[in-house]
Amino acid sequence: MVLDTFMYLDYSEAREGASLDEIVSSLRNHPDYGGGGIHYGEYRILQEAVKNEEVGNLRSGCQSFHMGYDRGTAACIFQSPDKKSIYVVYRGTGDGEWMDNGIGMTSAVTIQQKKALSYFEEAMEALEPGSGCRVIVTGHSKGGNKAQFVTMETKYDNLIDACYSVDGQGFSEEAIAEWKERYGKKEYRKRVQKLNGIHGENDYVSVLGNSIIPKEQIRYVKTPVEKTDFAGYHDIK
Repeated sequence: MVLDTFMYLDYSEAREGASLDEIVSSLRNHPDYGGGGIHYGEYRILQEAVKNEEVGNLRSGCQSFHMGYDRGTAACIFQSPDKKSIYVVYRGTGDGEWMDNGIGMTSAVTIQQKKALSYFEEAMEALEPGSGCRVIVTGHSKGGNKAQFVTMETKYDNLIDACYSVDGQGFSEEAIAEWKERYGKKEYRKRVQKLNGIHGENDYVSVLGNSIIPKEQIRYVKTPVEKTDFAGYHDIK
């Protein structure tokens, strides 16, 4: 969830291989971040989180913007220094993606879901994670939907240990029927078992579409906002 929060900084200038601690430190005096600007809320969460060395030492790489993907794709890799853990992180709805969200409720696949899959497979081919490496796919909101889609679709599903969708929406009946027909009951269930949900108690996006996350693998968390703050129920902060 910390890495999902990072994606909302919309910061694509980070040096490849920079640690999360180094990135946060470099933004201390930036007017949009540590300076109290538009992304100050996310920055403060990250500033606190990187005090934990396990989080702060994670190194960024494979930024989608540097790989030729559009702003809507917005994905990044974080890797532990020993290269035994890889986190593939997708941002929530980005530039030009609102219509894509609606298409995902009625169609088997969308353009942005395809781009998320292409990014994941390109990143895995570049990193070549070994058998002892743990790969986690995650994202918030539409990023959570993309993380689920990648887990269900990729030819490198054997590399994925788990998917964590934070307030991510579900899928169309067409998408689910296509997966069940393509994979058969056993393989479909194998992929679905890797999906986990983390949802705000009053989130209004995770209930959209048809959920394929096993109910026993969804955990609900308190959302500390005023009852009148409707948008806040979906805000990852």
